Formats: sequence, C-alpha cells, structure tokens
Amino acid sequence: MPLAYGQGDVNPIVSQMSQAAVKAIANCRLLIADLVQIRSSWEERIAARRGSVTWNVVDLLLRRPVIDARTLGAEVGTSA
Repeated sequence: MPLAYGQGDVNPIVSQMSQAAVKAIANCRLLIADLVQIRSSWEERIAARRGSVTWNVVDLLLRRPVIDARTLGAEVGTSA
C-alpha cells in the first residue's frame, strides 16, 4: 500500500479508511444499544424519586463514565 500511495494511487488507502469507517459505525451502533439497555436496567434498579440528583448522576455517567467529585458537583449542581 505505501508503494501505491507513493506512486499517486490513493485507492488502497481510501478503501481501507472506508472499511474502517463502516466498522466503526457498526461498533458505535452496538455501543449505543448497550448503553440504552444499561440505562433501562437502571430504571428498574434505582428507587430514587424522579428529578432527584441521582437521576442527574445516572445521565451524567452515560455521557462521562469516568468522573471525579469536582466534575460530579459541577455537572449536577451539588458540592463536591
């Protein structure tokens, strides 16, 4: 492939990038389906009232699965 690209033939690299993009889209669709299922399972497990900080944290964790106390406080409006 590097030889073809060096000679001006971009087809092999464009083909590989296109295949990678298609695979990435398929992977993203699986990830989204997994996240929807996880969120649904939390609906059944969490007993907190609607509108509580708990549900804000749940939604934050779906967007940002790794957080610290400062980020949590800033995002959901509570003290760290």
